[in-house]
Amino acid sequence: MATTNQYNRQMPRVALVDMGIEHIGTGNGFTIKLPQGAYLTDIDLNTITAFDSGSATTGTVSDGTTTFVSAVDVQSTGNETASNLPKFYPEGGTLTFSLAETGVAAEAGRAIGYVQYSVLGAGESIYG
Repeated sequence: MATTNQYNRQMPRVALVDMGIEHIGTGNGFTIKLPQGAYLTDIDLNTITAFDSGSATTGTVSDGTTTFVSAVDVQSTGNETASNLPKFYPEGGTLTFSLAETGVAAEAGRAIGYVQYSVLGAGESIYG
């Protein structure tokens, strides 16, 4: 029996979002479109500057079906925990990075969102 040795080497693809106080609230977040055949391998939400709202500021990352970062507190600095990875998107998909708050509005805060994925069948890269 012959062994088929076909595989695809490529550099991971990365998308970044820079979220501040102007991105708090419904409709103010970011969406990242994933192409057909995307294999999502990593998501990070890293709070660079703590959000200083009166009661709570939270960050969420979701594709509408799966929540990867679920309403985590971004009022202290550091990397937030992501779960439910990896995930394959045979038809493509959309990720949403959003911030929400309660109480007095934040006057400062910054979080960097990071997504890493590869695309099945995307061809050779520098490893060719």
